[in-house]
Amino acid sequence: DGSGSDEDDVLCPRLWGSKARGAGNIVETKNADLEKADERPLEESVWDCSLFVGVDCLSRSTSVLMMMMLVCNVFVQMTFCYIVVKTMIDDPFSPDTIDEWLLFRGTVAHNIKFADHTTYESMVS
Repeated sequence: DGSGSDEDDVLCPRLWGSKARGAGNIVETKNADLEKADERPLEESVWDCSLFVGVDCLSRSTSVLMMMMLVCNVFVQMTFCYIVVKTMIDDPFSPDTIDEWLLFRGTVAHNIKFADHTTYESMVS
């Protein structure tokens, strides 16, 4: 619009949406554009709801309920992370177990002696 002063103009590196992907791309940007990039719309979540705990326009019981929901949410997420770390991080199959299964698949599982004589399929088919 041309009405802004020189103080509103800032030189900053372009990080997103650049056609030339060089690190030295410098574009002229308004301070208002930078402030808008830091904004995020509120969503219907416990995390965003917790921003309003203790606000005067909400009753004390509403604030307490929102805090309880936040604590429950944190507890459930921490419990989930604990379960993942304790049960899903370690590989349940040791290299010896994998070698035994590969040996079984290459020998017994494809052996005609152990195939289904009605359908003529091997054990691994």
